[in-house]
Amino acid sequence: MAENKAGPLMDAYVKLRDAKSKLQARHKAELAPVNEMLERIEKDLLAFLDEQGATSTSTPTRTAFIDPKVTYKIEDWPALQAFINSLPEDQRFSYLDRRPSKSAIEAFLEDNGALPPGITATTFRKVAIRRK
Repeated sequence: MAENKAGPLMDAYVKLRDAKSKLQARHKAELAPVNEMLERIEKDLLAFLDEQGATSTSTPTRTAFIDPKVTYKIEDWPALQAFINSLPEDQRFSYLDRRPSKSAIEAFLEDNGALPPGITATTFRKVAIRRK
């Protein structure tokens, strides 16, 4: 008897999941040109700020500013593994997350003035706009 009740529920679930997927695909397609325009404006604003040697600019109603983000990637696994293995055992896992742990790397950089072996840093800058 329970199987009879489960069947219609599963059918309804699959229909709704399929409808959701179609809506998400349509939504993604409809947003693509808007996202492209937003990216172009962000690039143009970043270029403008760079030309001016500024990190922000304002109008009476808006402020645009450069919002830097730093990411870390492993360039030399053997060097990083040797470094991690040199740490006390209770500290070893704080450096990895299937990617370098940003907080552990930043703490190490602050304490030592250099990145751990095998790590490089890249700063991505993005223009952010907020209402006043």
